[in-house]
Parts: sequence; C-alpha cells; structure tokens
Amino acid sequence: MVDGMLYTPTVNHTIVALEPESGEEIWKYDLSKANATLRGVTYWQGDKDNPPAILAGTSEGRLIALNAKTGKLVRGFGKEGIVDLRAGLRRNFPTRLIT
Repeated sequence: MVDGMLYTPTVNHTIVALEPESGEEIWKYDLSKANATLRGVTYWQGDKDNPPAILAGTSEGRLIALNAKTGKLVRGFGKEGIVDLRAGLRRNFPTRLIT
C-alpha cells in the first residue's frame, strides 16, 4: 500500500489498484494467460523523468512495468513496458519457469 492505494496481483491473472477503505477498483491490468506471481508486486516511486510504477514478474519470465496511477504499460520500460527475462536462457532452458 502506497499513498492510500493498494496494489496487488489476483488469482484471476490481473493486477489491480484498489481504494483500501471502500475496496473500489481504480484500475485493473489483465495479464491474459500469464501466470503472475502471487507473492506481490513492487512499487517504484519514479524519478524526475518517470512516473511511479508497479512492477510484477510472471512465471513465463516477463517483468512488467505499469504506471501506478493509470495501470497502463510504461512504454519507456523494456519493449513497450515489458522485459523478457528469459532472453538468452531459452537455448538451454526452453520450458523452465522463472520464479
């Protein structure tokens, strides 16, 4: 929870921002069929050039950056908001989960 907003992954393959007192959903990012970690998400406070972001990893080896205010992918992060953490590992471990 940061600045009165609760950010969390869900078992429905989404990441949500919730108003904690009412439970109102502020935004939701659908991970499609990706398996998001249920260990939580990470908040990055941003800097003078970048807004605060929510970072989440998937078991498919992707690191996703979402704008903390809007829930949209951070286009300046990786490739359109996503970093493939398995790049270079696929040759030796093509089906391995990254946790």
